[in-house]
Amino acid sequence: MDSTSFMAYILVIGFIIIVLYLIVKLICNILVLLILTRKISKVKNKKIYNDVLTKSWLFGILSDLITLVILVLYKEFNFLKIESIAFVFIGIVISFILTLIFNYFYVFRSFDLFKYKRLIVSFVLSAFTVSYYVWIPLGGTFV
Repeated sequence: MDSTSFMAYILVIGFIIIVLYLIVKLICNILVLLILTRKISKVKNKKIYNDVLTKSWLFGILSDLITLVILVLYKEFNFLKIESIAFVFIGIVISFILTLIFNYFYVFRSFDLFKYKRLIVSFVLSAFTVSYYVWIPLGGTFV
């Protein structure tokens, strides 16, 4: 196999992995939001639900990308020597915190909820939609 066909193979595999990541992230957001909206708030307007779903999905992807950039820069400058399990834990925590902030301040701001309920909904959504399936395999890759 020559180098151009190998690179094409890698690009195709990378594209498939990214598409699978986006689909799994969307399914997780749909399931968690369906459960949360039935338990916490009765959402009658489908437009509001779709708006919240879209925002939470896009902000979740954004938080994963920001976390990935932070960890790549961290690894590039190699401030401290960390083990792969610590790398995975740091990635999950940063992604969780960013998702929580985005959900609380941007996604659920338009929802008619009290602050503590908005915090609970944001916390649960962040906990269940953090991309564990992304950070665990990356732990051995970067360290």
